Amino acid sequence: TPALNSEMRALTPNLRHVLRDKAHASRRLSSRPFNADPFLKEVLTMICSSRNALARVIQDSLESRRILQEYVRTSSGFVKNVVVNLRAAKHRFESLQKPLGRTCLHLHSMIRTAMHLTEHSNPSTSSRAKSWLTWVNSARCLQAAMMADASDQAMTFTRFCDTEGCDAASLSREAAMLVNTLTGLFTNRLRCLSTFGYTSLMLKVLRHPIVWHVAGVSYSVGDAEGVPQSVIDSCIGRMEAWIALARAAVSAEFPGFEVAQSFRVFDLNVEAMPADAQSTRDIDRIAQVCSLDALALKAQWEDMLPRAKAFSKRGNKTAWRDALDAVAAHRATQKIHPTKVLREALVQYFAHGLSTSGVEQAFSKGAWCFGSRRQSAHGHAEE
Repeated sequence: TPALNSEMRALTPNLRHVLRDKAHASRRLSSRPFNADPFLKEVLTMICSSRNALARVIQDSLESRRILQEYVRTSSGFVKNVVVNLRAAKHRFESLQKPLGRTCLHLHSMIRTAMHLTEHSNPSTSSRAKSWLTWVNSARCLQAAMMADASDQAMTFTRFCDTEGCDAASLSREAAMLVNTLTGLFTNRLRCLSTFGYTSLMLKVLRHPIVWHVAGVSYSVGDAEGVPQSVIDSCIGRMEAWIALARAAVSAEFPGFEVAQSFRVFDLNVEAMPADAQSTRDIDRIAQVCSLDALALKAQWEDMLPRAKAFSKRGNKTAWRDALDAVAAHRATQKIHPTKVLREALVQYFAHGLSTSGVEQAFSKGAWCFGSRRQSAHGHAEE
């Protein structure tokens, strides 16, 4: 690549392209936009990651977890499932999605737990609970719910990338789908206000006000008439800015000039036309990286594309393999439909890895057999 100097070129004479872990890249699609807005960063910090975040207070104490479980079990909220804990871990950004979403689902129970901790805990825990109770309000709760909806969509994309068998041909389509979904939720028709999710549920929760007192001062969340439209508009405005930043992050982390993006020509779930200029550019890039004849590759791809689409229900890789095997089954079809160049390109596509999750997950899977979780001990049983 042009970025390599002469010394590095001497060390890597056969380097064709650079692979970047897409699972890690997908995490930055939400972390960078959230950190760019001071208000969104404050909401995320106070709910999930700061010392005064109630999720951290509850996660660090077995007794606090028991209290939360009891309040959730006896509450009249919309969600009846009793959470074991809030999973407030800070080691990876996407792990903040769980405490963010669970706080929104069990808001009243969280507030009651905080009120209990202010009265029946040690001074340090009581001070942290009081700090959270004086911070929380309707606007921040609604903003947190919108952030939870956005984080859920980003998490879906991360889970797609965070598998060793992730299909490179589907990467571009999944990234575009993420952007389109977020746009539909928070800009065009404001689907987040009506579609089932954290935001629509929070709007219902905030129709049931709850009042508490801290140091002789009254605080409340919610109103019988619902959230004022001005508060909704303000929260939506921040999410619109967040989406603009998320689009920029997608362009930076998943650039169109990458070879991984070029493999979209093998995606059978989109309408790829042989005369499409984008498909031509992708094929030329694949041919350049793999040292293949671009004209021959394009001709063979155009020839085999309809046949591969006939097997599209079997998945991209299986469909292309079955299509080439069907042509290679007879000597006559082999002569009429040459596939040598296409096969070499497909080998590169099949071998192209998007994530190192297979290596990383091997450590966590091994920990269940060797180490702290021997004999199938459950994580909560250890505690």
